[in-house]
Amino acid sequence: MSDGTWKGLRRALVSTSSRTIWIGLASVLAVAVGASAYRSHERASSASGLITGRIWIDHLPQKDTEHFEVFVAMDEGSLGVFQRSSAYEGSFEVFKHEPRGDGKIQMLFPQTKKKVDVKYEATNCKDKDFDYCLKLTGAPRGATSYVSKRGWEIEGKDPEAIERAVIAWEKQLALETDSAGSE
Repeated sequence: MSDGTWKGLRRALVSTSSRTIWIGLASVLAVAVGASAYRSHERASSASGLITGRIWIDHLPQKDTEHFEVFVAMDEGSLGVFQRSSAYEGSFEVFKHEPRGDGKIQMLFPQTKKKVDVKYEATNCKDKDFDYCLKLTGAPRGATSYVSKRGWEIEGKDPEAIERAVIAWEKQLALETDSAGSE
């Protein structure tokens, strides 16, 4: 990863107020870095349509301490990530994926070597302010239902392009500060 990307990440983390969230940045950058490490000459064609190249969330958080689930799967490098986060803490797991047809993808989690077939249904929908709905069945992590919007696409193959897309995305999420735990 270039020094510029790390500087951008540090700048984003330092300048992030409690009213914005940066959760997707670290995960998507992890996927981007992994994509360059796992590029293959034999690439499966994307049969996954809407599911890839987009930020999916289980719900839009209202407070900076509220946890929510993020799902991202990229065609480039056939990598993805599940993340559970608030503005202050989180955990993630990266996976490799391969389309299986009939609305299924196989996920391999490199850390645990676990391999699972996951059924998905990604559709255009109208769910509050969201344009797309995703249902996952059989995934060992994350939520079973996610939503996304037009404009939450992640375009670009290099970490800098992905970083720009995620920074633009996270600026849209204005969160209320949860002052219950402050003095």
